[in-house]
Amino acid sequence: MQLCIHLKCKVCVSAVICGLLLFSSQALSAETFEEHRARLIKDNPEGLSLTISVDKNTYFLGEIIPITLTFSNNSDIEYYVETRAHDRSGRLHDITFYVDGPSGGYSDPLETHSWGIGGGLSGGPERLGQYSQVFTLNEWIRFDIPGDYRIYCTTTRVWARNDRSRQIINLCSQIIKIKLRPANKVFIAETVSNALENLKSEDREIRRNSVRTLRFLAVPESVEAIVGILGDPMGQLCYQAYFGIIGSRDWPHARKTLYGRIADPDIVVNYYYVRALVHISLQRQKHIIFWDPNNIEASRKRHVDLDAKKKEIENTVLQYLASVLSKKRDRALAVACSLLLEREFEAPGLKQRLAKSFLYLTEDEQEELLKYHWEQARCAELESVVRKIIETGPEHKEWRYPGIFSRMLLRYKEFEPEKARALIINDIKQPCPLLADEALLSLPDESLPEVEDVLVRNLLARRESSPFKVPLLIERYATARVLPEIIKFYKKNKGKWACSIQDRLLRYWVKHERPNGLAAVVEAVGLREHTRCYTSVLGHVLSAHYGPDAEKIAISFVDDKEPDVVVDVVRLLRRKGTINCVDPLLAKLAALDPKKKEQILPGAAFSDVSVYHDIVDCLMYNDRWQLSNEQKQLLKQHLRTDRERQIYQRRFEPKQKTE
Repeated sequence: MQLCIHLKCKVCVSAVICGLLLFSSQALSAETFEEHRARLIKDNPEGLSLTISVDKNTYFLGEIIPITLTFSNNSDIEYYVETRAHDRSGRLHDITFYVDGPSGGYSDPLETHSWGIGGGLSGGPERLGQYSQVFTLNEWIRFDIPGDYRIYCTTTRVWARNDRSRQIINLCSQIIKIKLRPANKVFIAETVSNALENLKSEDREIRRNSVRTLRFLAVPESVEAIVGILGDPMGQLCYQAYFGIIGSRDWPHARKTLYGRIADPDIVVNYYYVRALVHISLQRQKHIIFWDPNNIEASRKRHVDLDAKKKEIENTVLQYLASVLSKKRDRALAVACSLLLEREFEAPGLKQRLAKSFLYLTEDEQEELLKYHWEQARCAELESVVRKIIETGPEHKEWRYPGIFSRMLLRYKEFEPEKARALIINDIKQPCPLLADEALLSLPDESLPEVEDVLVRNLLARRESSPFKVPLLIERYATARVLPEIIKFYKKNKGKWACSIQDRLLRYWVKHERPNGLAAVVEAVGLREHTRCYTSVLGHVLSAHYGPDAEKIAISFVDDKEPDVVVDVVRLLRRKGTINCVDPLLAKLAALDPKKKEQILPGAAFSDVSVYHDIVDCLMYNDRWQLSNEQKQLLKQHLRTDRERQIYQRRFEPKQKTE
């Protein structure tokens, strides 16, 4: 039997983007394992190779298998290799493993996982000479039966620059052999024991690796150890624990374990706990839905039916959780109450129980609850908790975390507006305000003349520990009376300020003395020696005070020599501009050289190619502008790709209905 484990977005559907496609021997019946690899390796460019290796030949079932991918470039062509080690969706999607071994002896542990939107973590492209990177084979393959296995790998981690785009290379490796032997009781007991001991470490990476050890072991003993980790208060281990549950071999045992521990007084039942339990309460094959291109509606219905079944199971789990709330205590009680309220679940005394245990939530959990679920959780008892924390004052421990204190203050302001106002104004006057911006800016007053002299003194003092909030407060609350002092302060260091300080001072200037303020903005775009703030100042300042005069200034920079400035202008015009912007943008589009290769200057973010794409997007997708027929034709003339022409046709040349 042969197995390919990778992503195939165009073939198989998942909850968000794509799912896993498993090729069995039937799918590859036209060629053998060796023939399939021989066909793929023919596409390896000359001088470019991929080699895979493991550190030993024999492993226990469930033992972590480090596998090294080594890329070598002995050609004269400049290649790059991606060095990302992790992906936000849970697994890297640019690596594929092919396996040959005993029938039914291996599978993708995350075959049933719904892959979400991902993104690279920890690394980027690196020019390739020779480069090695170690991954964990268990992320892609779970071995279930002892025996001899053969493995090879393909990957699209290498690419070459081809004019304005990347030429992705699909590299194929040699075949390696490994032997899997049964995991005996001693190995399992020692592995679980060592992992649990390492979970006590203060080192984040050691804790993460210990959970991964349990995850890949995938036996009942490791599942039982993982249950308590699903409620990790720091949120760093929950995802790995979740994968450990859905990637386990014995779903009935895992399901029984999770259900059985819900009533445990100290087991934290959070989102990941419920999600894992719902997942394994369905049969594995129910999670795998293939799109039928000839019957999209039927495929979509199967997907909707799956979601409905998951929701039904979730409600059953939550009902049981609500019925055992009286057994929960401390953090387990707080998280359970919070989860039930977030799901808008009704239970007697639920709000009061949450208020009683509220401080057992982490600060992030408290802030999320107060920000997004305040109305569901609000009661006299929770208001009392918030009041006590706020009125304790700056010496309270919560003050060390301005996010949660500020969020509490905003809620306190709803039932004690005058007291909250006094606290906010007091913090505004401090040389280094501690409150978060949202709280500092929350007062309804258009201006606060009583604080502006203090703000000016604090600005002139330039406290290094909080250099950005005072300019923000001046922009928001200061009147025109102190403008001369602010202008004098700004000019002392113009062209050298940190971008946020410069933007806030200029916005204040434009707010109270528009002509001279706008002139200062134009000058700031020309100050290019010390910082790169000139590449964003137009968008950051003019967007807050847009008008015909601001638009005229923005259009004047469409022909700037620096692509970064032009992109900033185009994005500003897309958000705020009038129809008068279309002709200048079309003229800029016509002036761009389509044969010019992409070249990003040191320190820059964009190129002329970026300018082209931003202008095309701006003109193609801006529903506020109704282009004339002449403008549409000019746009069409300058489009460079078939895809852009197809989009143009759909938007501007819809098919006429036939009689």
